[in-house]
Amino acid sequence: MYVLAPTVHGRVLLVACMALISENHSNGVSYSGDFTVEDILMIKHKRSPNEIMEILKDPAEAEDTDEATVKDLRKAAEILMPLYKDGDGVYPVYFRRYKNDLEGATKELVAQEWFIRKYLCFHAAIMSSAARRSFELSLYSTREVCEEASKMFDEMVANMVNPSPPWNARNGTIPYTEGIRARRNYLVHGWKHKKVVHLNELELYVANRHGGFLPCLVQTMLEKGIMLTHFESAWSCLNPYCKLELSSTTNSHEETVT
Repeated sequence: MYVLAPTVHGRVLLVACMALISENHSNGVSYSGDFTVEDILMIKHKRSPNEIMEILKDPAEAEDTDEATVKDLRKAAEILMPLYKDGDGVYPVYFRRYKNDLEGATKELVAQEWFIRKYLCFHAAIMSSAARRSFELSLYSTREVCEEASKMFDEMVANMVNPSPPWNARNGTIPYTEGIRARRNYLVHGWKHKKVVHLNELELYVANRHGGFLPCLVQTMLEKGIMLTHFESAWSCLNPYCKLELSSTTNSHEETVT
């Protein structure tokens, strides 16, 4: 089984795009969706480890900045998402959710400080596999050792509307908190499976099998305000510039998971 994952360059492209849209929104300006792929320029500064994006048009003040920013997000999805599909039309893990989040953005969501600046910029789709794994393990350990964090998390989960299951057992869906424990156990101990040849395969397998869970969880934690108040150590793991030993320079590559 092959699982697609974005390369470092592919992740940087999306992070830079979200950073630009977020900055424009903070400054009350927008392109109102009026740009094309030919207008996009990626810039690498010698003294900065990060690349930045520029759109070769001047953003303008909008009568409704939130609505104009929604148009920018949808245009970004229209231009950039097709770059990540393989020849069979398959997206990397979590990218269908990311595409839906961009296309389904609303004025109400864009108006929330966490939505673009945190959720879209640090989306599960553009986290490295290593960063996602670290996040999940840190989330689990924080919940286990901190009574207050555990209480807040369990209350949030109990009130989630149509949550994506973290784990599907052979005999059906298991309770949410048990599912999180099952994910953690697989990420830690799954290497004992004779078909696994690299630690990254464990996370990619989980991401491919349960693709709706992690974005749903992160969005809810940010929306409810418990991410930065009770799970700071887990949040710090979401670093899209996490280095991976990749030889490909395209926007996606394949990982073999058996």
